[in-house]
Amino acid sequence: MNLQELLEHAHLDALGHLDEREQAAFEAAFTVAPPAVKAQVRHEQARWSPMEHLLPQVEPSPELRDRVLDAVTAAMVTQGAGLAMTKSRRVAPAWRTASFGLMTAVIVLGSAFVYINSTIRTTTQQLNDDAVSTAGLVAFGNANMNEVMFNADATRSVFQQVDKAFTGKATIFNSPAWQHSRLFCNLPASSGGKTYRIVVLNAKNEIEKQIDDFVSSGASLSRELDLKLAPGTRVAIVSAPIGQTPKVDSLLLEVTI
Repeated sequence: MNLQELLEHAHLDALGHLDEREQAAFEAAFTVAPPAVKAQVRHEQARWSPMEHLLPQVEPSPELRDRVLDAVTAAMVTQGAGLAMTKSRRVAPAWRTASFGLMTAVIVLGSAFVYINSTIRTTTQQLNDDAVSTAGLVAFGNANMNEVMFNADATRSVFQQVDKAFTGKATIFNSPAWQHSRLFCNLPASSGGKTYRIVVLNAKNEIEKQIDDFVSSGASLSRELDLKLAPGTRVAIVSAPIGQTPKVDSLLLEVTI
């Protein structure tokens, strides 16, 4: 028996599909095989033998057990209780073929499941990416988004923290095609009867004027400011109680356009 035949018989041996003559030939060839070949044979058998996870994990019903015992009893009565029972390892060729067919089907279906799962994950990622793009278009408006993304003269001014404990973020966008500046921010939700104010600071570090007043729900939002901020303008975000004038000592974020 050559190496290929030995490996083929090893698979059948692992599944219990060798008859007595084939089993004897396999064991004789395995006994005289070199250690490296024996190790390879055992490795191949180990890949085929643990097939329990492919079977349905269910408990047979009591009715099934009773039907099986009744069928066995009836067969013994029909064939004669005095017949001697002999052990045989011979396996019907049809059963052997059906077993390999079943394993092939399991492998094919497993591969199909992996492919479908991968496709679902890819589609989900694409949907998430589309949702992010849609949120950006809603916040900016299609025309504004095009200006920010494709106009080389559009500018972006990112606010820096003044209050180191404040976690909000904000950016001001400007474009030659716009009549107003646009604020894009993600600020903590407003609380304690306070609102966020967008203010302009002068050279003396005083609040010169307020240009916007709004509340935040904690989600990203976009605001069109009442004017187009010129380069060199210092802008800050402060928080102040409703109806009260914002104070310079409550600055949260600041940027120079």
